[in-house]
Amino acid sequence: MQFFSTRDHNRVVSASQAIAQGLSDEGGLFVPQSFPQVDVKAICALDYPEMAAAIVGQYLTDYSQEFLQEAAKATYGAAFGGKAGYLAPVSDEVYSLELWHGPTCAFKDYALQLMPKLLVEAKKNLSRTEKTLILVATSGDTGKAALDGYHDIPGVEIAVFYPTGGTSEIQRLQMATQEGANVAVYAVRGNFDDAQTGVKKVFGDKAIAARLAERNIRLSSANSINWGRLVPQIVYYFAAYAQLLKAGKIAFGDKVDFCVPTGNFGDILAGYYAKQMGLPVGKLVCASNQNNVLTDFLSTGTYTAKREFYKTTSPSMDILVSSNLERLLYHVTGSDAEVAGLMKSLNETGRYTVRPETLKAIQESFDCGWSSEEQVAGRSAPATRRTATSATPIRRWLSMLPLRRNGTACRWWCFPPPRPSSSRAACWKLWATLPRRTTSRPCRRWKRLPAAPLPQVSPSCGRRPSGSAPSSTRLRSRRWHWAVRHDETRTGVNKLWHFLCLAIPTFPWAAPSRWTFSPGWNGYVERLEANWRKLVKPEDTIVLAGDISWAMRLTDTRRDFEFLQQLPGQKLIMKGNHDYWWTTANKMNAYLKAEGFDTLHILHNNSYSVEGYAICGTRGWLFDVGEPHDEKVMNREIGRLKMSLDAAEPGLEKLVFLHYPPVYTGTSAPEIVATLKAYGITRCYYGHLHGNAIRYAVQGDVDGIRYKLVSADGLRFCPYRIN
Repeated sequence: MQFFSTRDHNRVVSASQAIAQGLSDEGGLFVPQSFPQVDVKAICALDYPEMAAAIVGQYLTDYSQEFLQEAAKATYGAAFGGKAGYLAPVSDEVYSLELWHGPTCAFKDYALQLMPKLLVEAKKNLSRTEKTLILVATSGDTGKAALDGYHDIPGVEIAVFYPTGGTSEIQRLQMATQEGANVAVYAVRGNFDDAQTGVKKVFGDKAIAARLAERNIRLSSANSINWGRLVPQIVYYFAAYAQLLKAGKIAFGDKVDFCVPTGNFGDILAGYYAKQMGLPVGKLVCASNQNNVLTDFLSTGTYTAKREFYKTTSPSMDILVSSNLERLLYHVTGSDAEVAGLMKSLNETGRYTVRPETLKAIQESFDCGWSSEEQVAGRSAPATRRTATSATPIRRWLSMLPLRRNGTACRWWCFPPPRPSSSRAACWKLWATLPRRTTSRPCRRWKRLPAAPLPQVSPSCGRRPSGSAPSSTRLRSRRWHWAVRHDETRTGVNKLWHFLCLAIPTFPWAAPSRWTFSPGWNGYVERLEANWRKLVKPEDTIVLAGDISWAMRLTDTRRDFEFLQQLPGQKLIMKGNHDYWWTTANKMNAYLKAEGFDTLHILHNNSYSVEGYAICGTRGWLFDVGEPHDEKVMNREIGRLKMSLDAAEPGLEKLVFLHYPPVYTGTSAPEIVATLKAYGITRCYYGHLHGNAIRYAVQGDVDGIRYKLVSADGLRFCPYRIN
């Protein structure tokens, strides 16, 4: 079988060439010349490795069937624990295709565990000996899956680009700690679309290609823009249908509908190819998050990429430029010139509109729906949609969409999010993939901690801590508390439990029962409020040094801020490492004023004078600086700390508050410490450490500076009195 470019029908390549090259020279994507028809009943009688070899072999005709059988058997065996394409019942008519049983817990494993074998064989078929440089843009799980699949493959190097702050922390750590001498990971300023656009520009740059050719290097891709990434994903649609047949849930020929959460349109497009090959598929329902560009297109025929970008709790779907939609447009229109014109319009104007007959043809196979962050969290659901009673991600995805039937034999299926955070088993498996140290680049983040704890102070509520001034001489009480959301410690189990809680807000509306597995946090909201009201007076000042809300946008912080607003005292709020809602000080101050949150104030590049003290501070940064990005962030935080200290009223004692600890067992952030000493700081308060990590917090006098850990569980959810 031959392959054509979506933008130039005259560019014809073999399957090996399409996989080795990845992207056509002019920027088009390779598509098969036709849809092979298969004996669906015979395919459904095979086990998963045999099924994969049979289906992939229909497209990769220049590969030997013996190679494909061996590659499929080696790929979908032990690495998937016998659960490749596993179908789990949700209800009588709803099933979940669990695609997270691979080595990195991402559905991309189905392709990226096989794809490296296909690439190596393609180079053999083409008699190529050059080095292959693979460029990958990722919004989350593709990066780790690609790194794991390609690491230490001879003749191959891989570079992964991800948006800074655009992936979950666990995904970032998965990538940053990947072993292998041929892997590299880069953070990109911007979102996934920026990363993907940059990668595509590199592929289309002839000057770069010429320079690489001089060094005997050729570019390729592991994203779904590469046909080798897309074709293995067709298999699990057949596998799902086969399991329903074997279970007697459907009769052969009955159509099923697939509901697929997607951002780049690759996963759902694989279902379209399965349908074209003869699999009885009804509707392919495209489920989107708040970045609902695909929903709008499938409804109106107009694709608009220039729109507000939302960071959501499903970062793998935070995409506004869905590359694989180009393939669908080619298949529906049959015109490379038309597709090239649409893509040109997208690049130049950020939008395009298809012809009505094109939209009608697409809607014959596709349906769509989207859900807001509130709906995904289960906070609300439209009355016109079916609302599930279970809190599992599977049912939440189902509750997003109108569940329509196309016939009596129709069944609704749902592909769950790539990582089902409600599954402890899956999370344990995911945790096991994170190495404690890497051989390719030493990573201090995962080094073993010493067993001996350092001295610490754990004050009891209502008691004056040792060293504080007697009540007769004290100034108006100032209390400090950090409302923690997430554990960034270096200890295993505690880190895992907090990963499970990442999407759980911290206040009463967050279903506190989810915290029952986190020792010491049971009923913490009630304890915090009770202790706060017991000790804090309206005239007191409280500093909250970061991680105030799980909201992704400032406007979504309202409920958290309402909780703080109704508590007594004036609150000074700083930035933590999870405050993604944090924008500019001016915008936040304007928002607080507009909403009437008059007890909340932003501590950012400024200082507050409070009864004889100057309250200064900044977020700070980690002490294990080693990357250029780390150095840049550290310099920025040093500058902000100096601005805050310089803004202090002369003659007042400066108290410094930080989010990250400036000192830790066996190490420190020397730049931060040097700044504290230069300004004569004698007292510094910090948070960030929780659970088992509290034992290793440095507290007390160190080189003339008294440090105090004031994280929420470190203080037993009791405000700490400073003076």
